[in-house]
Amino acid sequence: MKQKDFYITSLGRKLYGLYEEPEENNSHLIFLLHGLTNSLTDCPLIEEATEALHKKGFPTFRFDYFGSDKSEGQFKDKTFKILQRNTIDALRFAIKKLGYKRIGIWGRSLGAILGATIADHKNIFALVLISFCVHTDESFSRFFQKGKPSSLPIQGTGKIKGIPILPYQFYAETPWIDALQKKHLSKAKNILIMQGTKDKTVYNMNWAKEIYKLTNEPKKLFFVPGADHAYKGYEQIVIKKGSEWFFEKNLLTPKTFDFRII
Repeated sequence: MKQKDFYITSLGRKLYGLYEEPEENNSHLIFLLHGLTNSLTDCPLIEEATEALHKKGFPTFRFDYFGSDKSEGQFKDKTFKILQRNTIDALRFAIKKLGYKRIGIWGRSLGAILGATIADHKNIFALVLISFCVHTDESFSRFFQKGKPSSLPIQGTGKIKGIPILPYQFYAETPWIDALQKKHLSKAKNILIMQGTKDKTVYNMNWAKEIYKLTNEPKKLFFVPGADHAYKGYEQIVIKKGSEWFFEKNLLTPKTFDFRII
């Protein structure tokens, strides 16, 4: 296994990234995006997914968003516009610096929301998006009170960097991020949507159905009976479905790249 870490510049801040390439690399790159309170290592499913993808010959790339773990910034300063720009800059890094022209997107929770905003990018060959919605205004509303400059304390599935609150600007940008998701999802294809039926964060099962209707064929919607937002105890079924989706779509697309840096 080859490994190399990097720092990516986004909005003048340094973001930590990790590239891993299995010895038998005959596939397109998979770009994994972590959740709001997580990092590139502690997001539910991300380590198991990376291991499974490596076994199937996929190289992987992941990074810590602004305000997470090894990247610059604090959790309390996160906004959707900052995080969405981070996503674009990391994707450009994967294309221009890592040399991959065909990339798959794996995202869970906030990572899936942000992945949806680049779903129709010309270099994306397939997506696996887990536990997300295009109703962030509604799903995040319980954390914010009108007139208050910041959220109530946030509890998530990872270790939060700094104070566990978000600025009101984060919530103010929910209509923008929802509109952006819809715009790009409406032009996306080769997408697998997965949703746990006991998820208390993304709690409306109709939201997943709405996203499915919004996207284009080939596509698939898979509900995981009994799974919550972290998919604890259901990791293997989600990993199996996701890795098989990438493997299937990988076989249908040409393997093209310009160069490799390691």
